[in-house]
Amino acid sequence: MLGSLKSRLVVRVYLAFGAVVVGLTLTTTMLQVFSAIRAGASEAIIAEMIRIAVAGLGLALVLGFILAKRLAQPLADLIRVATAMRRGRYEERVAPIDVVELSSIGEALNVLGEEVSSRIALMSRDRAQLRSILSAMVEGIIAIDNAGRILFSNQAASRLLHSDMRLSRGEDFKNVPAVNLLADLINDARQTSGLVTREVRMGPRENQIFIATKALPFANSESGGQSAADGVVIVLHDITNVRRLERVRRDFVANVSHELKTPLTAIKGYVEALLGGAMEDPVTNVRFLEKIDRNVGRLSNLVQDILSLARIESHEDVDLGDAASVRIDWRSIVQAVASAHEDEAAAKGITMSVKLSDEPLVVAGEREAMRQILDNLVSNAIKYTPKSGQVWIDGHKSAGSECEIVVRDSGIGIPEKHLDRIFERFYRVDVARSREMGGTGLGLSIVKHLVAGLGGQVTVESKVGAGSAFTVHMKLASRQQEES
Repeated sequence: MLGSLKSRLVVRVYLAFGAVVVGLTLTTTMLQVFSAIRAGASEAIIAEMIRIAVAGLGLALVLGFILAKRLAQPLADLIRVATAMRRGRYEERVAPIDVVELSSIGEALNVLGEEVSSRIALMSRDRAQLRSILSAMVEGIIAIDNAGRILFSNQAASRLLHSDMRLSRGEDFKNVPAVNLLADLINDARQTSGLVTREVRMGPRENQIFIATKALPFANSESGGQSAADGVVIVLHDITNVRRLERVRRDFVANVSHELKTPLTAIKGYVEALLGGAMEDPVTNVRFLEKIDRNVGRLSNLVQDILSLARIESHEDVDLGDAASVRIDWRSIVQAVASAHEDEAAAKGITMSVKLSDEPLVVAGEREAMRQILDNLVSNAIKYTPKSGQVWIDGHKSAGSECEIVVRDSGIGIPEKHLDRIFERFYRVDVARSREMGGTGLGLSIVKHLVAGLGGQVTVESKVGAGSAFTVHMKLASRQQEES
């Protein structure tokens, strides 16, 4: 098409120049002939004049064709470049033109091509960066047009909505069950032409996911605002952990309140009884004061465990950066803790046996945290083992580059259904028995947090009536040396 256009343009220019030349030449010749006739010139002179006019006409036509070609070629080049730019090929350029009037047009087209190419490159780069940012976001992003077709979605949206397939462009959101759950949100955003927020729950109740959703209409710059919205963009944010933490916090506050209320109520009752006259009876007086003292001790232990747990969870008690630079032999910790609990075990007639590896059990840790871990485990073993029972403490290397510290007892054991929850805060297998023995319900939770903070793991095996075994797994330090 461009070739035929150029051909027609050249022919027309040639014809135009030819017509002008022929017209001017014929007019001039005719005037000269008429003038010669009127002047009485001979036929020979007139014939000679006609021959000269014909020769001049031919020369004029040749010069006219040369000038026409010089003008037609630049015009064809301008048309070629303009057509290429219209089709998106902005890299095309106009060759230098000798004709001043056409040269300015060519330069303008060249500048236009450079500017458009530069802007397109900038827009492409910005678009690629924007898509990369949206794809890397933790929040899910979905854009839907007014026809209900998906314009854009990132990987996070597919993950949060548990879509079996990536939410593809052009897909009708009604055909995607997970996205269809947001239909009411999308409709509300379109009707209000403003931001709409809502919390959506997905999945089965036992494994429910909470998603905070926001929907906002969007419009192209040409449509002039939200009144002519082209679609709706939806932002999805997973708040499951936030809701879970809120529930844990509520449960924790409720449990703390209950744990504090029980001994305080007992103390208040005994004090009122003493003030009411029981202090006059020496036997009752001493018995009530002993119970008050026991409840005060229980309160003190509870507050101390709560403070310890708070410090651990805020990483104030165990700093992994400092711990990694301190190498400690578990054997020294085991010996110190066993020695500290000898009198307690002897008071119940419990035999406590310690078996340690001959090789060093050096780990990267923190001495006080390791002592607290073992102290809680040994204390629980003695507490829940009947009189004349046994407690074993075993430290040895395990397969690979790990060591295990095992605290085993011949106590009452733990039912299997409780094993998955015994490390939860304030969780007790037998509430009445635990409180009677002075337990706060936080010891094993403290153990779990401390072990995790030191990069280890704690496991439990138990059988009702046959005792329990708690095992701390930790990696051995790279250099086997004791703490200096």
